[in-house]
Parts: sequence; structure tokens; C-alpha cells
Amino acid sequence: MAIIFAGKSTCAICQNILLATDEILMFPAFIHDRADPFWDISDNAVHSTCFKQWPEAPAFRERFNQAWRQQVPHHLRLMQADGTIIDAV
Repeated sequence: MAIIFAGKSTCAICQNILLATDEILMFPAFIHDRADPFWDISDNAVHSTCFKQWPEAPAFRERFNQAWRQQVPHHLRLMQADGTIIDAV
């Protein structure tokens, strides 16, 4: 999972500082190819509002859901439309 320092780390989408008072989404590392267009978001954090407005959010969510099923089939997790990740039962 991403490691952030409130007041120092930046949002991977807007590049603004992530504050302790911000609603923040954190994503685990699931993309390992630096050439992948989503590599900067994987293992990173974003403002929740940025993610909800990000045009690439649906594609990123689908990518996460597919990758997680393949990489960790014994612990299924799903990313929701708002960017939150839940354990699938």
C-alpha cells in the first residue's frame, strides 16, 4: 500500500499536497511495468475528489480489478466506482 506523509506527499493526479484533512485514496502496487500509463497511480495516493473527476478512473478501476484477481486470487478485492477498495466475499 502507498505510504504518504501528510503535508509533504502529493496527489498522483493533480500533484497538489495531500493534507491530513483531505479525503485520500491509497492504492497498492499492482502495476510493475514503468512504461504502463497507470504506473504512477499504482502504489500511490490521490485526493478522493481528484479520482472521482479523473477521466481515466473507470479504466484504472477495471485494470485494478483484473490485475488483483490474477495476482492475488486467494484474497479477492474489488475497487468500487469511488476508488475505495473492498474485500470481496
